[in-house]
Amino acid sequence: MNINMTVRCDECSNLTNCRCGMSNRDHQPLKFTCRNCGSTIGITFDVQGADSLDTVALAAMLSSKNKRKPPKLNQGVRHRLTGATEVEGESPFKPGIDFVDLHLDFPVVFGEYEMGNTPYMQASMRSGAERAAFHRDRLGLVNAQYKKYPQVIKLIGMYNSGFHGPFAVLARKSFKVEVRSKRPQDINAALYTVVSHYVLPFTLPDTSQVRPGSSLTR
Repeated sequence: MNINMTVRCDECSNLTNCRCGMSNRDHQPLKFTCRNCGSTIGITFDVQGADSLDTVALAAMLSSKNKRKPPKLNQGVRHRLTGATEVEGESPFKPGIDFVDLHLDFPVVFGEYEMGNTPYMQASMRSGAERAAFHRDRLGLVNAQYKKYPQVIKLIGMYNSGFHGPFAVLARKSFKVEVRSKRPQDINAALYTVVSHYVLPFTLPDTSQVRPGSSLTR
């Protein structure tokens, strides 16, 4: 799913056409710099519930009797801009205006607009099928885990502050990891079990492994 928009830089009024690819996270902060003045422009998407709304819209579109006015997709997507203002643009994008491809999971790409040549397609062609599949698997882990990242940070904070009692409670309730005793080695083992699982998407194969037998491996 992509959202196309044209934005005008608040600093220099330069126009940029943006193709924004949607990932599977509810909150998606995207940023790029204006090619004319270098100012930072941010586009933040909140897409909670968008998938279900698009499913309803697509079903209505397929069954609609009036094919000229089908229901709109992306109804559940909300966005806000910083450093720029959204303006009316041409669709599809025409050459002669700066263009940027944005996606939370892939590099920012400036260049000429090509229909269908999305950041995913570009990354797949650059890296090859095997690495693209590896990246897709890691993104699947991120999508499954990211809502618990704040609790991981909280757990680390408790560990650093020496609050080992609340640490053990949070480890058990939120991550199903038991702290076997108050000994430092058992507290450290519990922390390692949680952290190693949640940093796995950002590590290379065979460089990090969750402790065998942990409930997080199931």
